[in-house]
Amino acid sequence: MLTAQRIQPYLNESAPMKTIPSTPKTPTEFLTTEGLRVRWQVSAMFLWRLRRSGKLHAFRFSNSRSVRYSLAEIERIEREAQA
Repeated sequence: MLTAQRIQPYLNESAPMKTIPSTPKTPTEFLTTEGLRVRWQVSAMFLWRLRRSGKLHAFRFSNSRSVRYSLAEIERIEREAQA
């Protein structure tokens, strides 16, 4: 099980929030805050703090206020945390 303490060291130091167009050019899978919260078993506030501190990349689609996380980056962080 991944915990906040195991994930923290593998997060990028500065990851600005990005706004991407509502129709991306390449197919990319994203997780919602709720999906990532359940997957990592952490609070939404923990994810918000990671975003605010710049340690976790977040995307905001141009037609939405909700935040998304790249599944590829989440899987990379999980692989590094498991090692």
